[in-house]
Amino acid sequence: MRKLVLIGLLLAAFAMFGCNTPMDIEDLTPPTIGSTGPADAAVAVERNASVTATFDEDMDSATITDLTFTLAQGVTPVAGVVSYAAKVATFNPNADLAASTKYTATVTLGANTIH
Repeated sequence: MRKLVLIGLLLAAFAMFGCNTPMDIEDLTPPTIGSTGPADAAVAVERNASVTATFDEDMDSATITDLTFTLAQGVTPVAGVVSYAAKVATFNPNADLAASTKYTATVTLGANTIH
């Protein structure tokens, strides 16, 4: 039987400054995170679960890193690998997460749209 973990997701509000369109019009609307996995305040999450954030627009994959997408238990960072594809950023912890423990995922201002 797998033990389960409690994960609380708080994806920080962040602002991206626009990208130029072909007509050189600046996009001032910051991207948003439309969904997360697990969902915010989810319980009974499998200990080997990855954490995902799905953006509403294409992001610059070079800016989706372990510095801009983090997971922590309190103030203690969780070691893991971050990847990005098809508008989805994924944080894969290096080891199973602790059971009955709250974790916080954060996306920072360093995550940017494609310029």
